[in-house]
Amino acid sequence: MSGVIHALVVFLMMILFGVNNIFLLTILTLFIGILPISPSEFGYIIPLAIIFNSNPLIAVLLAIFAELVILFVNYVITPKIIASSQEINQTLILTSILSGIGIFGIMGFIIGPLIMLLIQTLFEILKKNQNLQT
Repeated sequence: MSGVIHALVVFLMMILFGVNNIFLLTILTLFIGILPISPSEFGYIIPLAIIFNSNPLIAVLLAIFAELVILFVNYVITPKIIASSQEINQTLILTSILSGIGIFGIMGFIIGPLIMLLIQTLFEILKKNQNLQT
């Protein structure tokens, strides 16, 4: 989902500023956004570098806008998507993502919520076993 959002933002940026090879750069951004081990910022490097050649101030402003989009996707949209698929508190999801990144690096974005889901599942199994014994 985040790859699609980033590709759409890059596509709109390139149309707005008349960058050539829009389709190729959009597909590249989509591919980079889908990969779990690549930071989303990599998808914006080439379009921003092309825009920087013609207008550096606009490129810097677009870089700030792109980072705000990345932060919004990573810390608002992604926890909501993960929490909607499970009955989990969104704050717990966000905490597990941030903790995972802090402990495991960039792959912690995936590992943190998985560990949290594992702990929650084990806790629910333990709770069901306790109810069966009583």
